[in-house]
Amino acid sequence: MRGCRQAIVAAVAGGALLPSSCGDSRPAWTPPGYRWAVHEVRPGGFVTIAWPPALSVEGVRPLALLVHGGGWSGGRPDEMVPVANLVSEFGYQPVLVQYGRLGEFASLDAALADLRTAWSYVVERAESIGGAAENSIVIGGSAGGHLATWAFAAHDGPTFRPSAVVLLCPVLDTSPQTGFGAERLGDDWRRWSLRHNPPRLTVPVRVLHGSEDEVVSPASTVAAVEALREKGGDVELTTVDGLAHGFYVRSSDLGRVRRDIEAWCGLSNHR
Repeated sequence: MRGCRQAIVAAVAGGALLPSSCGDSRPAWTPPGYRWAVHEVRPGGFVTIAWPPALSVEGVRPLALLVHGGGWSGGRPDEMVPVANLVSEFGYQPVLVQYGRLGEFASLDAALADLRTAWSYVVERAESIGGAAENSIVIGGSAGGHLATWAFAAHDGPTFRPSAVVLLCPVLDTSPQTGFGAERLGDDWRRWSLRHNPPRLTVPVRVLHGSEDEVVSPASTVAAVEALREKGGDVELTTVDGLAHGFYVRSSDLGRVRRDIEAWCGLSNHR
């Protein structure tokens, strides 16, 4: 309990408006100026969220939950700061999230549960964060895009759903032959492959992929999008010439897809 009390004190000192349930210090990845909170999701398991102070603008700022990549076992939430800066300009309140990863847990199920719990936690406290739940979105990069699709767009997702899920160079194919990550997922690869086991999607999904991606095959993404469409999903794909994997962490590359992200998130309707 002492650690939990320290976390609450640390969160308040950092300007957080949410109660932290555990954790001893400000997470190392928290960007300067961001507020933060830690929430216990299971015994010994926590999710951490962080968000910048809301800009003083007219109108409501829908939330944008940003899910980082890292092959399910690595990566850091602050890799999504360029995306956070972009959507903030467009009138969204971004929220970074750190979820449980492979190596910490036996499968991806815990990561999905973490993301859904974080989503509910943020939605319920949207006003405290400086945003609003209505018209909120989720953006996932690389393996984070894979998790975001399963967590928020699939038919068994949360009761309150985002208005759109935007995927940046996502992992949609986890097969040993054409995909990414099969060696990490083992016998579960087929279960988690959106190409080979496409779920019924319940929210619009928008995909941006670079033609020069050498980590996640653009051809496998095309095939996965087709499989999701065959199941009735509302999925759009744009392939951008010259972009490599992880373009969302580089502000200069992200600027090339600025208009796509703005249009797909419906940002002009929320200002």
